[in-house]
Amino acid sequence: MILRRVIAHVRKQEWTAIAIDLVIVVLGVVIGIQVSNWNESRVLRERERTHLEQLLIDLESDRTTGERINPYGANIRLGRHVWLGRDVVITGHSDVGDGVVIGHGSLVRGQKVPAHTAVAGSPARVLRENVAWRHEDQP
Repeated sequence: MILRRVIAHVRKQEWTAIAIDLVIVVLGVVIGIQVSNWNESRVLRERERTHLEQLLIDLESDRTTGERINPYGANIRLGRHVWLGRDVVITGHSDVGDGVVIGHGSLVRGQKVPAHTAVAGSPARVLRENVAWRHEDQP
């Protein structure tokens, strides 16, 4: 329908009418995209509300019964004076000793990292032993 009208305007060389038709089409597309975004945002807000309500229920039951929310969770122990690089991941059953430096993007997964070492990699491996660092060493 709009295409036939545009073709008729082009044949008659009615440039103002062509511009108006083009504006109508562009506005229709923009409004359609905006409505789609609003609808998607509404669905995400509803899903978020449902998850938050369930989390609140879980936390309340955890506090009253003393039962863990995640029964598969594990302990992570970090020693004193530990330096973690950016994007380091430390998973459960890990024990990081005192004075350890863990490099950027490393993965410490269920490992015991000896004290005063520098480790890096995925999984983390000892690169250097007997490492000592001070706060003045920071850039």
